[in-house]
Amino acid sequence: VVLLLVAVAVAVTVTLVLSGGDDDTPSPSPGVPTGPTPVTAAPVVPTPRPTLTEALDRAELENQITLKSPTTDVTTPGTPSNLALDWLVSDSYTQDFMEAGDLTKVLQRFGLAVLYFATNGEDWKQASNWLDSVNECSLWLGISCNDGGLVSRIDMQSNFMEGTLPIDFLVFTQDSLSSLNLAQNQLFATIPSHIGLMRKVSDLRLFENDLQGTIPTEINNIFPLQRLAINLNFLSGPVPPMTGLGLLTFLDVRDNAGLSGPLPNNGLEGLASIKELYMFGTDLTGTLSNQLCDTLENAW
Repeated sequence: VVLLLVAVAVAVTVTLVLSGGDDDTPSPSPGVPTGPTPVTAAPVVPTPRPTLTEALDRAELENQITLKSPTTDVTTPGTPSNLALDWLVSDSYTQDFMEAGDLTKVLQRFGLAVLYFATNGEDWKQASNWLDSVNECSLWLGISCNDGGLVSRIDMQSNFMEGTLPIDFLVFTQDSLSSLNLAQNQLFATIPSHIGLMRKVSDLRLFENDLQGTIPTEINNIFPLQRLAINLNFLSGPVPPMTGLGLLTFLDVRDNAGLSGPLPNNGLEGLASIKELYMFGTDLTGTLSNQLCDTLENAW
């Protein structure tokens, strides 16, 4: 009889455990693991833009600008960078991004403002909405942006821009800019070595300006570059190696009388994609490689 009662009790216990809910799913006790947790792949999300934990002020902006562009001069009154910072901290549209700590957006507007002040923006042929308290992506003349609100294209050809190509502009647009056209203006001095920071640019047009000095070797770092037009300037010296420009299809260095010396890379060997090459009006010497001759469609 005792054995029979025990058997019945066990049976009742088992029945209660198995019928703990209407859906036949056992209810876990609090804090008691119920078995291995299924492993699922984490969703892929875009990397967020760098932000700061606190709102930006002028002092913090000066610090961030100097960290990213050590050669900048934001403290001397009247320099393009100083004028750009003055405008930035007083601009009502920028204030929202400063309060949110959106450093990328704030520094982008700073870089564009430096370009404006360094090239005499007040005398541009057209400067629609530049430095207005509006979105630069949709309303500033010549500016196009990607879906993330970062500048991807600048087209200011033949716009009476007069001045130097500013380093801070290159530094603070390098992560998104893919096309830069500042041709047919009055840009002078040298092409900064910082041009090599523009590692997403596929189209670079600086032709018909007053640029002097040598072509910086750092241009070889712009791996996506497909079109390079720096003709009709006052450039001099040799053409630097272009071994990193395997995607280049168009190269125009003509009418730079000071360019001289032998062609690099054994006759520009390695420019496997080149279709158009223009070098007349220079003192460059040498023979084009057989590989180059096989791919060329136009050459002067």
